[in-house]
Amino acid sequence: MSVSTVTLTPNAVFARVVTLYKGGAVFDMTGAVCKARVVEHDRTSALSSEVSISSALTGADWSASKVAIVLPAASTASIAQQGAARVEIKVTQDGIDDHWWFYVDLATGHTT
Repeated sequence: MSVSTVTLTPNAVFARVVTLYKGGAVFDMTGAVCKARVVEHDRTSALSSEVSISSALTGADWSASKVAIVLPAASTASIAQQGAARVEIKVTQDGIDDHWWFYVDLATGHTT
């Protein structure tokens, strides 16, 4: 997965396609359970609700560990902070949880 920072505006749909790597290689995650959420920059606390990610989303290819993440506006509506954060991706396969994170910049735009 690349290490670029992208902008996430709370209370707006966030969509991004990422490729996950294990040991430097793509892997087959067919049949896995995948979830995503926004967490604090230091990964200590969740900032959004967890969202289930479907293998049927446009751009996804779970046989090559390519995940299409879509966080609905409602899942990020309660985020009030700005600045650095991360999106956490959790893949559960064969009873084992693996986690990946990528940086996001929480932009202004929060509405209540």
